[in-house]
Amino acid sequence: MTGKMNFNQLTALRYLLEEKNVSRAAKRAFVSQPAMSKTLQNLRALTGDSLLIRLGNDMVISPYAECLLNKLIPALNQLDAVMERKQFEPGKSQHKFTLASSDYFSNYVLPPIFTALNQQAPGAKFRVLNWSEKKTKALESGNIDIAAAAFLTPPVLPEAVKATLFGEDHLVCVMARNHPLAGLPLSLESYSQSSHICVSGDSEKSSIMELCLEQLNHDYAVTLSVPYYTAAFEIIQNSDCLLTVPVHIAGKMAKDFNIIFTELPFKSPKISYYLLWPRLKQEDEPGLWLRSELHRQMSRDFECSKAQGLTRLSGQKSAGQRLSWN
Repeated sequence: MTGKMNFNQLTALRYLLEEKNVSRAAKRAFVSQPAMSKTLQNLRALTGDSLLIRLGNDMVISPYAECLLNKLIPALNQLDAVMERKQFEPGKSQHKFTLASSDYFSNYVLPPIFTALNQQAPGAKFRVLNWSEKKTKALESGNIDIAAAAFLTPPVLPEAVKATLFGEDHLVCVMARNHPLAGLPLSLESYSQSSHICVSGDSEKSSIMELCLEQLNHDYAVTLSVPYYTAAFEIIQNSDCLLTVPVHIAGKMAKDFNIIFTELPFKSPKISYYLLWPRLKQEDEPGLWLRSELHRQMSRDFECSKAQGLTRLSGQKSAGQRLSWN
């Protein structure tokens, strides 16, 4: 051989030697017959061999060409395999996923979702971290596969992070069933003069609940800040404090805690919930599967919990009206 061939020439050589016909080889390569004839001339010059030899009305390949073909087919098949995107099969996957979200997600949303994920991908491994803005770099770099986060305004994200909305909510005021304000219309004065518990998160920056209360611009006294929703609800049901949380969380927690909740005496800020993931894994097959499943299941859980909260809110409002009429 007098020169080196590129990938296109190797592919053309395979078609020519397999078809033993320039026209059929041209069709397989999606080029014209004259173009394939010129390629054959170039290949003959590069190899120093006739490659295809006419015998009567037929073309046969030379002994050297036959030797080339025996090496060429497995070599090109291996090259094709290098470029082939392997389809993700959840049932066979041993992939390790890292998720980040709030403790509420870990305690109340994750269990049924993990059961569903585990049924589809029993060999996959999942690690769940508490989400905070401090973990944004880990998300950008791909060390976190997906995160769920809440925002008061549409998020301004780094270029390396993608996002999709999966729910929107508003705030309600939670209290113990035997709270002095239970069953009474909640006024701005009674809300402001009460003691409050706040879910603070584990970040040095203000949590979403703290930002909400700050945005409301009303005076209030925070008696206790805790990083966990479970602790906040456990304390609320046995105290005279108030807790301000999204209605979907109140709806989910109401079945496990002796609480009631009511609308705030002022307009609540809207809270938007997003799934976030690294742009560098945008086309990653395991990541695509996980995002699709989480978005579907978390959206369903969110809407169900929100509906439960709104139903309880409506029922409690009606009960309060009947009490006031009596």
